[in-house]
Amino acid sequence: MAPHLLVLLIFLFLIVLFDMSMARFSFAPQKSSIIQLHHYQIEIHNDLEMYLLDSHCFSKDNDLGLHILFPGELQDWSFQDNDFETTKFRCILEWENGLLEFDSFKTNHNFLNNFCGNLTCSWSARQDGVYLTNVKGEYVFQDYWDMLIH
Repeated sequence: MAPHLLVLLIFLFLIVLFDMSMARFSFAPQKSSIIQLHHYQIEIHNDLEMYLLDSHCFSKDNDLGLHILFPGELQDWSFQDNDFETTKFRCILEWENGLLEFDSFKTNHNFLNNFCGNLTCSWSARQDGVYLTNVKGEYVFQDYWDMLIH
C-alpha cells in the first residue's frame, strides 16, 4: 500500500475516533432544571345517554374548533405548559338542554394537585352536569348546566 494512502487512512481513523469521543459531550446550551414543564392531556367525554354534545375548547393561543361528539365519544388534546405556568383552556359545551362554559385546564396548584395530578384532566358531560376525575380516578361533580329554554 502506498505510504500516502496509509497516512490518509490513519488520519481518517483519528477523525472518526475524535468525533465519536466528542459525541459524549454536549455543547448545546442546557435548559435550566429549575423550571420543569409538564405535558398534560385533556379529555372531554360525552356521557349524555342519547344526546349529541357540541364542544368548543380554546386557549389564548389555540382554538381547537367545534367538535360534535356522539354519545360515548370523546375529544382529547395534549399540550406542554408554558414557562410561566399560565396556560389556561376554556371549553363551551352545549347539548339539547344545557350550556356550560368553564376552565377545562388552569395552572392552579389546587386544581392540578386534586384533579390533574396524573397529568390527565378527564371531563365527563352528563345530564345533571359536568364532572372531572380526581387523582384517584373518581369522577367528582363540578358544575350544573345553564338550562336552555326551548
